[in-house]
Amino acid sequence: MRTFGAPVSARRGGDDKRCVLVADDDLDILDVLESALEIEGYDVARATTADEARACFREAAGAVDVLVVDGTLDGAPGPVLAAELRTRVPRLGVIVITGSDPELLEQDRTRVPQMRVLQKPFRLQTLTETVRELVRAGGSRQPDPP
Repeated sequence: MRTFGAPVSARRGGDDKRCVLVADDDLDILDVLESALEIEGYDVARATTADEARACFREAAGAVDVLVVDGTLDGAPGPVLAAELRTRVPRLGVIVITGSDPELLEQDRTRVPQMRVLQKPFRLQTLTETVRELVRAGGSRQPDPP
């Protein structure tokens, strides 16, 4: 699990680089998604369980802009984890990735409004475009205090 370690503003030199938390129990998927998002210029934290994702989110101290989460993540289904994290950061963008029928997640849209769903397999360009849209929709984030 990669965590933020230092406060995000210190780690980034205080710039306004956006942060994405990717949570999936498949390490190959994590590696590919992390690489694609880093190429696009995002800071990426990764987790393989819901508990790791919660720890990363706490460490980031509100600096996570988008959560990309597996629909069946170990420890909590993706939409359940997303709803929990949104109580702390209401502007959090959410993308649930699933190998199942996306229609099965429809009831979760009331729990996580504006949740995006990508069905595996998906194009990495689709993921990066969706992250970009969610970052824009979340508005500008104030830099962390020094």
